[in-house]
Amino acid sequence: MKSMKRTVKSLVALMLLIAMLVPAFSASACDVDLYVVQSMQPYGYTYLYSNPSDRDGISRNLGRYDNGSCVYMLDHNGGKDGKFRYCLVMTEDGQVGFMHDYALVSESVAVLDYWCSDAPEYVVDSRDPYGYCYLYSKGSDITGTNLGRYDNGETVKLLCRNAAREGRFVYSLVITQDNLLGYVHDYAIRPIW
Repeated sequence: MKSMKRTVKSLVALMLLIAMLVPAFSASACDVDLYVVQSMQPYGYTYLYSNPSDRDGISRNLGRYDNGSCVYMLDHNGGKDGKFRYCLVMTEDGQVGFMHDYALVSESVAVLDYWCSDAPEYVVDSRDPYGYCYLYSKGSDITGTNLGRYDNGETVKLLCRNAAREGRFVYSLVITQDNLLGYVHDYAIRPIW
């Protein structure tokens, strides 16, 4: 049993090392299996587990991830425990573990080529008096990092409408013309007609 645990830990460590050595957003414009946490549970989050199980004694809870958090899919068929299926994922903060498959929504994109794809184009049309909105690393302007300011009239590609919610604010997942992936206030963008 101990050797099995050691083997699993070694494999996870190896996958994490490979993931660190091959950055997801490299200049080679390769496809990234990007998924967004979109749990239908009333609280709007899911947990990352050390094993494909959420039962006590089998798996450790590695952290809570709110709706709108991005993860990279390593294996769709990470395991099954009872009626639940799990995916092996790597989070943006570098943790590798298992999440319920029902809590993840695919947002697979080729990041550097995405601007030329079929994703719907939206324009920044903020009703704020200053006429701009901010791009955040998370679906939150409190815990998310500010990635930049986008003025009214600038265009973005919409990946996921209503990708996250914080308090009274709803956020959409977008990619900008300068290939930044992040979240904007949903009220600050509109489709180009």
